[in-house]
Amino acid sequence: MLRGRRRAGATGEGASPGGAYIQTDGVELHRERADKASEVLHRALWEDVFNTAIANGVYSLLFVNPVYDFSDDEDVRMEQKFLRHCHRYLASTGTLVFILPRNRLVNSARFLASYFRDLRCLAFPMPEREAFDQVVVFGTQTPRPVLDKDAMEMVRAWSEEDSQLEVLGGPSNYGADYYPPLVASGDTLFATRGVDPILAAEEARRSGLWAATDVGELLWPGEARPVQPLMPMRKGTWLSWWQPAR
Repeated sequence: MLRGRRRAGATGEGASPGGAYIQTDGVELHRERADKASEVLHRALWEDVFNTAIANGVYSLLFVNPVYDFSDDEDVRMEQKFLRHCHRYLASTGTLVFILPRNRLVNSARFLASYFRDLRCLAFPMPEREAFDQVVVFGTQTPRPVLDKDAMEMVRAWSEEDSQLEVLGGPSNYGADYYPPLVASGDTLFATRGVDPILAAEEARRSGLWAATDVGELLWPGEARPVQPLMPMRKGTWLSWWQPAR
């Protein structure tokens, strides 16, 4: 997932020439791939995407490469389940990049034709598509879902083995028609629903109670202040000693 955030005068790592700041987040279930993702993305979660808490409508681009299998509900493919779950993270007019086996396009045809416009489908080159015959679908999310029946039939036609699809990486500039929107700057929710003790400790140090200035001043005063006792220490001790018990 990618966020192009408005930030005037943005410089440094992640800044684009136009002054926007690019932030990348990702979720990966496989531990080694998650570790690798954490090295190249700004934020990466080692988690099942269905067990995450992620803000809706805040990403400029959504890259979905789901599991190629049936879900626990045998009537629903995981490709479709991922798309239905993750599309909510996209901002209005955000760009979708959806990778799946060609013959599974038919399962998501109605959803794609309802929630996205300007759909385009490209085939993976050989030998990359040899095992699963993968395709990549590009689209722009619509502000409101409306079924485009012509687009639905087009997606269904793409799923046929004899359909002639342009190959990914060909001579055409296949990304020219997609312009991921800029979104508002600021921190967004991106976390697991479980508790990772290491991440929890980092979050506490960054924004927990200890980070509050007024709390820190109460617990650890910046400088010692002189204290005036209520009475001379010798007299106070004598009174405390001879105070009768109740």
